[in-house]
Amino acid sequence: MVENQFILKEEHIEYPVAGEPAKVSLPSGVCEILLEGAKVYEHSCRFFGVPNTVLAQAGELLDYIQHPAYWSAEALITMNEMGYDLTDINELKRINQEDREKEKEKIRNEYGRLVIEKPDIFRVPD
Repeated sequence: MVENQFILKEEHIEYPVAGEPAKVSLPSGVCEILLEGAKVYEHSCRFFGVPNTVLAQAGELLDYIQHPAYWSAEALITMNEMGYDLTDINELKRINQEDREKEKEKIRNEYGRLVIEKPDIFRVPD
């Protein structure tokens, strides 16, 4: 489903002081997000199944164990384009916990539309 995936690496992330959003440099621009952990993970993205993800701060410890919020660059770009506030802990919890499958489908559908209408926002830099 994901073509020409932008490989998220440590150097794309500017880690903040505790409690502040991180800044992730993506082909679409800088995305601010509350992260749990200061690294890129090999875990698969919850939305697209690709590796090289960040772990969003989306709930309490039990939430992370049951439903970890590992999101790829494509997921971050898509959610940013959809207007989600990835610096709001309540928004992150909602994305990750409420009606998980419906949210996943909505984000995947929007990704498909964006790839056709705005492919440059996903384009891997030369």
